[in-house]
Amino acid sequence: MSGPIEDALVPPAPAVSNQEVAKGAGLAALSRLGALIEVIAQPAYTWMFGLAGYGVYVVLWAAINILANILDLAMGQALQRIVPAEGDRERQHGAVKFALLTGTGLGVAAALAMSLSANWLASYVAAAPAEAARLPQAIALFAWSLPMWIFIEIATAAARAKRAFGPEIRLRIFWEQVARLIFAAGFFAVGFDLTGLLLGHMLSLALTAILSAQLLGRYYDLGLLWRAPMPSMLRRSVLHSGAAMMPPAIARRAYNDLPPILLNLMVPGAAGAMAAGIYGIARK
Repeated sequence: MSGPIEDALVPPAPAVSNQEVAKGAGLAALSRLGALIEVIAQPAYTWMFGLAGYGVYVVLWAAINILANILDLAMGQALQRIVPAEGDRERQHGAVKFALLTGTGLGVAAALAMSLSANWLASYVAAAPAEAARLPQAIALFAWSLPMWIFIEIATAAARAKRAFGPEIRLRIFWEQVARLIFAAGFFAVGFDLTGLLLGHMLSLALTAILSAQLLGRYYDLGLLWRAPMPSMLRRSVLHSGAAMMPPAIARRAYNDLPPILLNLMVPGAAGAMAAGIYGIARK
């Protein structure tokens, strides 16, 4: 008797249209496109900038990724829990504003510290002689990709909190990866070395950050985002939610990005840079 009554109380699942199925399949195919772009990009980067140069890039980008996962305090993941649960629109905007200001602010402070200590940091990066002489300048420059990457991560997470998956996939797959390859190839064509690959990466991040800000404007009121208060209870809620998710997020990032850094630290000179490059290629 209880089974049919309970079944009658359960609302029927909403019907899924053919258009929704096609859209989901298209998004899945687009997300897979990232792997195809990397199959093209990695040999291209190695051919243009050499295996040792590509290895230095892998190490620097791995370090930026790990730092970003620490400094953003997992607030992007926290927004995906807080924003849908908040019924008040102003508090939703306040949570996003706090996450963006805090994460990006910490990224700017870290980038400034890295730029000022670039000579010291360069002494720990194994590189070929051609790259080693310019490594401090490269680190001082590439450090500023950190706040841009944190902004992108939090902004796209805020869009995901509004169940916006398609625009983020297009932004992260096409604009970030394809634009990076185009910019890097352009710098190589005019005679740049490793610095060209780093500049190409940073320009692609800058473009993606601009598009991420536009994406925020589609799902949030930018005026309200600027004006929204950030009461202490809301700030604590975002920080506590992020803190609960930080350990697994950092562990996943370290699993992916710590090995090339350790390889580079263990093997001196060009061999260490090439070992990191080979690992980066093999992992992808």
